Order: sequence, then C-alpha cells, then structure tokens
Amino acid sequence: MPITNQLADKVVTIFGGNGFIGRHLAEDLLQNNARVRIAARTPEDAFSLKPLAKLGQLQFARCNILDEQSVRACVHGSDAVVNLVGMFEGDLMKLMGDAAGTMARAARDAGAKRFVQVSAIGADRDGASEYAQAKALGEELVRDAFPQATIMRPSIIFGPDGGILTMFADLISSLPVLPVCAPDAPMQVVHVDDVAAAITKALVEPAEHGGKTYELAGPDTWTMMELNTRIAA
Repeated sequence: MPITNQLADKVVTIFGGNGFIGRHLAEDLLQNNARVRIAARTPEDAFSLKPLAKLGQLQFARCNILDEQSVRACVHGSDAVVNLVGMFEGDLMKLMGDAAGTMARAARDAGAKRFVQVSAIGADRDGASEYAQAKALGEELVRDAFPQATIMRPSIIFGPDGGILTMFADLISSLPVLPVCAPDAPMQVVHVDDVAAAITKALVEPAEHGGKTYELAGPDTWTMMELNTRIAA
C-alpha cells in the first residue's frame, strides 16, 4: 500500500533493479507513484513489472556499472538512487566497491537528494571474505561522495520468489544428501518485503534517515542446521 505522496512523480533509479530485491522494491515505489528506472546489465529481466506501472511510470536502462559514463547516463534526471548490486563472482572490489562510489558521485552531480546503498550485515574491510571487504569499501566510497546516503545492511534475505529459501530448496530437492557448513552458526533471516519497505521509508524520509546506517534482520534466530531442516520440511 502507498506510504505517502512524497515520492509521487520522483524519478528513482535502481541499480540492480532487475534482481530479487529490486523487483520487490520497484513494486513498492510504483505503488507510491514514483517513476522507476531499472538500471542493469540485463534490464529485460524486470519486464514482469510492466503490468504494475502506469503509462510512462517505468523505464529500463542498460548499464555497465564499471563505465562511469554509462552510470552517469542512467542517473541523469534522478531524484533518488538506490544501489542494490550484489554478486559473488568477478572482481568484487570493483563491482561492489568502486562502482558504488561511482554511483554516489554521479547521483550527487545529477542533483539527486536521496541515495540508499544496500550493503550487507557482515561488511568489514578486514573481513574474512572478499564479499565482506567489497561491501565495506562500497560503504566508504558512498559515504565519501554522498554523506547523507542511507546505508542498509540486510542479513540473509528470503522470499517466495528468490533468496536463500529457493536456493537451498533447489539443492535439497536435487541432492540425496546436503552437507551443511557451519551448522551451529546463528542467523536472523529477513523477508525481502521488509527490506524493500525499509528502503522505501529511507527514500520517503531522507531528513530522518539520511547519513545513517541500519542493520536489517528478522526477529527469530535460527542456526544454519535449523534453517535447512525447515526448508527441507
């Protein structure tokens, strides 16, 4: 349901808007009468959103996030920018670190008043994984270029159409035995709709949420083994 009219006719560019979180966020924004621009390497992956949009409310832009001119072209005329780019392959420091800084600078120079950087709950420049290090670099570069950006650090995200549930469900259904790494590791998974709602709220209330960092997690703590057992059931 619409939260407010404050996003009405505002252009919100979503980098990585063709992905799992992006499709849910776009739906929220469309319901709030924002004009949504999906910027992605394969924006056609989000064509399923077309029936939800009014005439002229939804745009698609093909973007190479490692090309500054491509990024700047995508944010031109934007009132707000959201970076959802997250991946586990390729040069992560460039894709989730340097590129995030490029987006923030481009948004600032384009006159955007709102920027949301979606990071990860384990972001850490000294983290054990390149993913955690890259997400932390992205946060730093975004904050340098756009101090009033809101940074969201979601935990593991789930939903009926993607995220950890479908990934593990596919593995469990296709393998006779599924090894569980770190079975006692605790986690607080968060629903994709709650993540989308948090991003929308940050865009609606930049004076309240700008410059802040939020960790997004669900209310229940499960171990990795409990999570796999629930999915298997």
